[in-house]
Amino acid sequence: MTYNKFRPILEKINEYLPEIEYIYTQTRVSDLRNKTVEELENLKELGLREISLGVESGDDWTLKRINKGYTSKDIIEQCQKLTDAGIDFWMSFLNGVSGREHSHEHAVNSAEIFSQCRPMLVGTGGLTLFPGTPLLKEAQMEITVEISKDNLLKFIEEHRDEFSNEEKKRIIKLLCQSERVYTDNARLVANVTDLIYFN
Repeated sequence: MTYNKFRPILEKINEYLPEIEYIYTQTRVSDLRNKTVEELENLKELGLREISLGVESGDDWTLKRINKGYTSKDIIEQCQKLTDAGIDFWMSFLNGVSGREHSHEHAVNSAEIFSQCRPMLVGTGGLTLFPGTPLLKEAQMEITVEISKDNLLKFIEEHRDEFSNEEKKRIIKLLCQSERVYTDNARLVANVTDLIYFN
């Protein structure tokens, strides 16, 4: 929402609910781009005291993956405007959104960016997968496109004794259905089958 649309809303709140002293709102990092520090200061004078930013990640690879429309540099720049305007803010971190293999980078890079921004707190939540989204399709296959063959084989070798016979069959079935994940899928299936059943 632009400043010119948001300000009249706060003015009406002040007019009809003068006892209100503290206004909280949720927004995106990209919604701060079109507001100057002076405009944010004006909004604070009208009662805006705290903003929740749905940042989700401070990792550029993850931000691009989920089409957030901004980078880690943008997060730092826009949060600095809030700090300069004296508006408190907190940030969200979304678990699971980067996929299994990139989760470490997602966590470490987010922590670095969030620390630079110095929010009043960081909240975390789990990932909700909606019908028709690529992330849901990956989850249903129980294998993400980023996972490497070496890591997959290592994981199976380390945990093969924990799999039930039904789980073993399901692993092979899922790999047979994932031709687009690996070009040499037949060889991978053979390797996994050997690990599960014959070692």
